[in-house]
Amino acid sequence: VTDGLVFAVDAGNLVSFENGTTTAHSLTGSIDGTLTNGVGFSNTANGSWVFDSVDDYIGLPNDVGYSTDAVSVFAWYKINGSPTGGYHIICGGQELEMSIHSSATFLRNGIYTTSGRFVSNNGSVTLNDGKFHYYGFTFDGSTKRAYIDGIEVGTQSVTGTLTTNFSNRNLGRFGGSTTYYANGDMGLSTLYNKVLSADEIAQNYNANIKRYT
Repeated sequence: VTDGLVFAVDAGNLVSFENGTTTAHSLTGSIDGTLTNGVGFSNTANGSWVFDSVDDYIGLPNDVGYSTDAVSVFAWYKINGSPTGGYHIICGGQELEMSIHSSATFLRNGIYTTSGRFVSNNGSVTLNDGKFHYYGFTFDGSTKRAYIDGIEVGTQSVTGTLTTNFSNRNLGRFGGSTTYYANGDMGLSTLYNKVLSADEIAQNYNANIKRYT
């Protein structure tokens, strides 16, 4: 789904990333991410970034182009081991968080609005199984919906206006923390300035499932 896509980086797409460089180019627009502290590369799943849980992350611009009342964030990720801090940080920072709970059974997802922080743990699925999973959530201005492998696994009611411009926006690290990182492989990561429908989420999942299995 390309409608509403404002940011997409993919370690397995040469337009987005060339092994040996430190820049991840978005496949849409002109946004770049910066590989920091030695993010690795693996041929797994035709190309993925490897985060070692020590200090690796991909730094992103403060503003990537989604609105205050609608966003969807999704990524393919595989657990490689226990991370520093216990939580696998996929998309980090309280303003837009997607991580795997320390139990490796829940998708932790959160946002920050003018009313404060809204975070929830959803799923109750075995995720530390050596496989890639498709994680994500959507926010429509009042409800946050979490998804694992294209299936909705939980919702949370939200009040206030979404914070969209903030510093320390990262993949693989929680904000400016020196404690919470990812320990795993990350493939395609996307952000939309709209709410993806259940059908669109299933479409994206089915379009990439063969690559990640």
